[in-house]
Amino acid sequence: MIAGVFFGAVLALTASADPPPPSGSPSPCVPYVADSRLDPDRKSSSGGLILESSLAVGEVMWHRGETTTRQANMGIVNYMRDSALASDVFRKQVLEFYTALQAKDRSDRRDNCRIDQSGFDVLPDAMKAAKGDPCLALKILAFYGHDNQNNEVDDAVKRGIQPNCGLQPLDQVRSTLEWSNLYCSGALGGVAYGQDWIDRGKKIADDCNRAFPNDEDAGFFCNDGYKTYKADYYHVIAGAFLACRRGIAEREANASAPATRLVSSAMDEIQGEAARYYKLERFEERMNRIPRPPEPLRTVLKAGLARLRRGARPVLPPQTELGMDWQTLRFGFKRVDDKTYAQARAILARFEFEADFRVYQHKLGINFGQKLCAQVSRRPVCGP
Repeated sequence: MIAGVFFGAVLALTASADPPPPSGSPSPCVPYVADSRLDPDRKSSSGGLILESSLAVGEVMWHRGETTTRQANMGIVNYMRDSALASDVFRKQVLEFYTALQAKDRSDRRDNCRIDQSGFDVLPDAMKAAKGDPCLALKILAFYGHDNQNNEVDDAVKRGIQPNCGLQPLDQVRSTLEWSNLYCSGALGGVAYGQDWIDRGKKIADDCNRAFPNDEDAGFFCNDGYKTYKADYYHVIAGAFLACRRGIAEREANASAPATRLVSSAMDEIQGEAARYYKLERFEERMNRIPRPPEPLRTVLKAGLARLRRGARPVLPPQTELGMDWQTLRFGFKRVDDKTYAQARAILARFEFEADFRVYQHKLGINFGQKLCAQVSRRPVCGP
């Protein structure tokens, strides 16, 4: 992806103060005052096709110069926070949707949605809150639906300051991994994972767990403590919102149809492959964390991950297909015991699947977002 640039067009101040917090609220908060100068979707000028397409993603993912990668989502969190601080209308739309979703989740709870577990369609309620605007509906969904953990917009506690009276109520109804349908397959317009992906994920999870009979080892190596894959549907939602936003920006650039299709297709690929890249980076980090995989397992994993980065398939062939010279060169010794090699292959099969699955998830979202927003062409992009 191309790094985003924050456009801070200085506009007139608009204010809308909230009433004081009710008695018994979690902590005192500073009054909320909407400031339209913070609106990240305001633009003062239009650029060319490639610039507009790139900035439509960059302004969200790298908002205020911070990144949205792996476990650090500060770019998109900053974007959502500024959007809520800029407009009381948008803030109330977000509050309306997530309050209603929380009530529905309580009556139809989903615990840590698995890859094979469907939830209900949340798009109609988002469209209602957005008054029929598809891009705004996707932005509302992505407000907390861009991640199932690192998504709070009021970071006052982390910074040691008082919470904001406008942001605090939003975080109190935010969706989280533990219970929300927002992160289940099918939440976005019924778009669900294909059965072939579900079957492949379950088989790989089972194979990996069998390679590590010890539950603690299986939890560390196979799926972060889960016995099967989580749905992680937030990748679909984020992909849809970014694709919708990109499509609007590309149409606003008024380029020729062939040029627009070419740039859009290239950006689709970049958006999907970025998800693969970040996943592989996370695997690399995991291998270097404590506790680390023991030797020689760690050495074999490093060799396999290097092959995966190059696109080699299978990531590790059966050991009987490897010559002794290759083993000596890659592993630094002449023999890897069969159990260690089998464990390495099981882990790397998981790495391979998850990297491919991330690309698939984003493509599902991209296709949905482009279709939903095909007729939308206006500025500001996704504003209330």
